[in-house]
Amino acid sequence: MVIGRAISAPSSAGWDGIIGGQRVESPFQYTFKMSSMPPARKTPRSEVRIADSRNSPVSKNVAGIRIPLKPRPLRELHWYSNSSEGQRWHTRKAHMGIIVNDGRTRNMEFNANDAGFVPRVGAHYIRKTDDTACNFWKCSGPITLPTSL
Repeated sequence: MVIGRAISAPSSAGWDGIIGGQRVESPFQYTFKMSSMPPARKTPRSEVRIADSRNSPVSKNVAGIRIPLKPRPLRELHWYSNSSEGQRWHTRKAHMGIIVNDGRTRNMEFNANDAGFVPRVGAHYIRKTDDTACNFWKCSGPITLPTSL
């Protein structure tokens, strides 16, 4: 619905003068296509792609990791000594187990569109719980992550 008179958008060349052009242009590229980069690590059941300060200049204090998991794999027990981990589950179902410093454990089931959190030095593993592939993203910091993901 349009209230008032509709105005057509100018061509892309016309936008430069409207939003500031080169005066406000950033020296950094803020888009990063993880799908076009080779995996940092690949196994028969999964692969890992990492965007951090090594390959994305705007990722100064955060790293993004994309992990597609094939049906029924177990991602090895691992932890990060220098940062917490946030997760965004995009598709299907998975199970995560976390072990924190005092020996307590927590088990969680994830579905599409769920978010997860692992505290710093919380050892954790991820297991697919159905016969379909899943996709999830992890965010962590600080500047770089180990390549042994």
